[in-house]
Amino acid sequence: MIACQNLGIQFTRRHHREQSLKDFVLHRLRRMDVERKFWALKEIDFTLPQGGVMGVIGTNGSGKSTLLKVLSGLLKPDEGAVDVQGRIAPLLELGTGFEPSLSGAENIYFNGAVLNMPRKEIAANFNRIVDFSGLGDLIETPLVHYSTGMAMRLGFSIAAHSPADVLLIDEILAVGDQVFQRRCLDKINELNGQGVSVLFVSHGLAQVKELCKSVLWIHEGRQKFLGPADEATERYLMHTDENYRQIREEQKRAEAAAEKAQKERLDNKGKVVATVGLTFCGENLKPADKFKPHDPLTIRWEYHAKKRVENPIFGLAIHREDGTHICGPNTQDCRFSTGVIEGHGVLLLKMASIPLSPGIYKVSLAIWDSTHTHAYDWGELAYEFEVVSASWYKHRGCVAMDYQWKIQS
Repeated sequence: MIACQNLGIQFTRRHHREQSLKDFVLHRLRRMDVERKFWALKEIDFTLPQGGVMGVIGTNGSGKSTLLKVLSGLLKPDEGAVDVQGRIAPLLELGTGFEPSLSGAENIYFNGAVLNMPRKEIAANFNRIVDFSGLGDLIETPLVHYSTGMAMRLGFSIAAHSPADVLLIDEILAVGDQVFQRRCLDKINELNGQGVSVLFVSHGLAQVKELCKSVLWIHEGRQKFLGPADEATERYLMHTDENYRQIREEQKRAEAAAEKAQKERLDNKGKVVATVGLTFCGENLKPADKFKPHDPLTIRWEYHAKKRVENPIFGLAIHREDGTHICGPNTQDCRFSTGVIEGHGVLLLKMASIPLSPGIYKVSLAIWDSTHTHAYDWGELAYEFEVVSASWYKHRGCVAMDYQWKIQS
């Protein structure tokens, strides 16, 4: 349980940085104002009951991270009262509680100690932590060689497997790929179902609305709104046009960070399974790059596996040129087992009829492990084909549906 009553904390902002002892003395003799106190948080009031989930939103610099640091005991408030009952697992900015020179495995024990986990308890959960993080053999690699995404995976895995009563999460999921974000959200729901209270800070409003029933909106250190998630996020978005622009920029930065982390992770993986080529084929598997609506289409996917891999998942995403996502078939959703692959191979995706209107279509691809956790290969909008008009095709819209008119007798 978390209870904050009239919470406030002050920081000092310096307006001048002295360059020498003389500069320091002169400024004070002249009584120049080189420092000013300001309220980073002021009059924050809320209660999060045991087993509750509350989101915290606001633009950068609004005081969200400061609030979590106060709740975790890293900062002491200047006014008001804070009551946190139970064991806390804070998952704050990346790097907190990690030692870069140590391996991932050593950091599990190091970070676990920071979270007050007994060594026996860490040892008992060690394999589960490694499995959830998906780092595999990289767990023995020094943390200094980890990408931001890999470090985030490890940090979340440790916190999620600590016997905590309160879980504090600070925007850390923004650097994870979408699949791992999904696993984290599922894990948070699982912990919450076991009675763990969760305070979730994020710019990802979709995640906040999915996970949280109530949301606290902080603006310039003040409590702007506390209430249902839908109402809080709508008020936040509609606050001002400038605020909405800032939100979109922050979301774009988060997406860019996630994409960068994904690319870094793939580089580190060394592509155990890699795409050799993707070919679009018409009838009789004849390569082509132009098709008419309702033509048959077969996508020929050549790959090479450096070692034996069991039941990897192959998936495509087809987008229109304007970015509209058309479809995303993958072998897992189709319940198609790829079996054990090794060396060179070819996978075929057959479509009897292309239900697409004329236009340019971009294709992304990915090859995942059987748990849909690790991406072996990734190609974002790497291929394209074109659907051209036919003399008989007079329809409008983005989909070429196969239909007919009939008068009922």
